[in-house]
Amino acid sequence: MHEKLTNNPTLALFGDSDSFVSARRYRAWVEKIREDAGELFTVREAHGAGHFWNRREDGKLLKDEVAGWAKVI
Repeated sequence: MHEKLTNNPTLALFGDSDSFVSARRYRAWVEKIREDAGELFTVREAHGAGHFWNRREDGKLLKDEVAGWAKVI
């Protein structure tokens, strides 16, 4: 998995209110991947989003982030 994330354009999008995985843990994981992937690995942290992205505004945020990322890859 690490090789796929570091050798291909990748977007990691996570919420800072995830009740299963802490934002701190996501951030630590991101730093490990970024060391090897550099510019290929894009990260967005969504304020208030949880594990299931179930707030009304989360769907729009996901759509906008993925669409914006897809335009630049």
